[in-house]
Amino acid sequence: MAYYKVHNKGSLWRHEELVAAGTITPGMLCEVTSDGEVQAHSTEGGRAERLIAQEDALQGKGVDTDYSADAIVSLAVAGPGDVFNMLVALGEAGDPGEPVISDGNGALKTVDNATSAAVVVQVIGYIDASETAFTTLAAAALKAIRLV
Repeated sequence: MAYYKVHNKGSLWRHEELVAAGTITPGMLCEVTSDGEVQAHSTEGGRAERLIAQEDALQGKGVDTDYSADAIVSLAVAGPGDVFNMLVALGEAGDPGEPVISDGNGALKTVDNATSAAVVVQVIGYIDASETAFTTLAAAALKAIRLV
């Protein structure tokens, strides 16, 4: 299924804006740098705030338009139970209900695909029941994720 916006279901999220430290793709899991900028979440399986890059709808841009470095990024600070269409990494496969973690580059991956060196500290969410099972992705894609 193709998604045209990052927010899917839920009303507990808050909107924020920060300057991009590098390229940010809508649907990415993000983190704030020590400089107060936003970047792709950088630790595989690591702790993460539920901070998700949204599409730049106020500028007429969709989920397929990246933010460049130094651009103002529209972010959602999501609540537990909210469903967001988040970027899932290339090569991933998943079924509804499977737990997902940070891939360490802003995308998500299933817990089963954590590298042997990764320590899974935090599950970000689960593939939402509204999402159909998907086989090995040929490219990173937005998939419905229910956040914890």
